[in-house]
Amino acid sequence: MNSRIYVTADWIEPLSDLADDVCLYVPIGYEISLNFESDGICVVLTKCGHHVELPDSADKSIAEQINDALLVANGFDFNGIV
Repeated sequence: MNSRIYVTADWIEPLSDLADDVCLYVPIGYEISLNFESDGICVVLTKCGHHVELPDSADKSIAEQINDALLVANGFDFNGIV
């Protein structure tokens, strides 16, 4: 198994485009992060450095998780979570 992973422009450009679009809707004081872990990717929302609870991400795509983070950051109430 090759221990080197090469990140190419083909991978980065779509992610960069997504980031540009998402940033338009992130309120001041909030941050949305993608955490790359050995068992997958998770979306994390923080407000002024403090973790903000998001809806259950089980069986959700990264796009759905990012959308949830944007909705929470912009005041949408997921059944009392916010």
